Amino acid sequence: MKTAFLVLLAAALTNAQYSGLMFFKDSGDCPQQTESESQTSFTYDAGGGNLCFSNPYSSDDLDVAFSGELIGTNEVAPAKLGGCPTSSCDSGCTTVDVEASGNGIQVDCAEFSGASYIYLGQ
Repeated sequence: MKTAFLVLLAAALTNAQYSGLMFFKDSGDCPQQTESESQTSFTYDAGGGNLCFSNPYSSDDLDVAFSGELIGTNEVAPAKLGGCPTSSCDSGCTTVDVEASGNGIQVDCAEFSGASYIYLGQ
């Protein structure tokens, strides 16, 4: 039992995991990443593959900004943020590069059209 726990703990500590908040506003109006804006939290685990989730904002035409911090030891950050038309997030996506600096990741503003799903990954 102890060995299984230690193996799970070691695995958790070696995965690159980033956690943060994404902010959403109407298209053409970049989010300022303030508490009053529409937002959702995210956790990205490099070992778990790409993150694809339903757009939580009221419109599929939107601007997105986010920031996150490394909460693990392996620094494999996501490379792309995207807006996608389908739940598979594997085609037809519009993507922008994620900026990585030190232990943080961010996108200051990305504009997506027809984005029913949000993508974060490689």
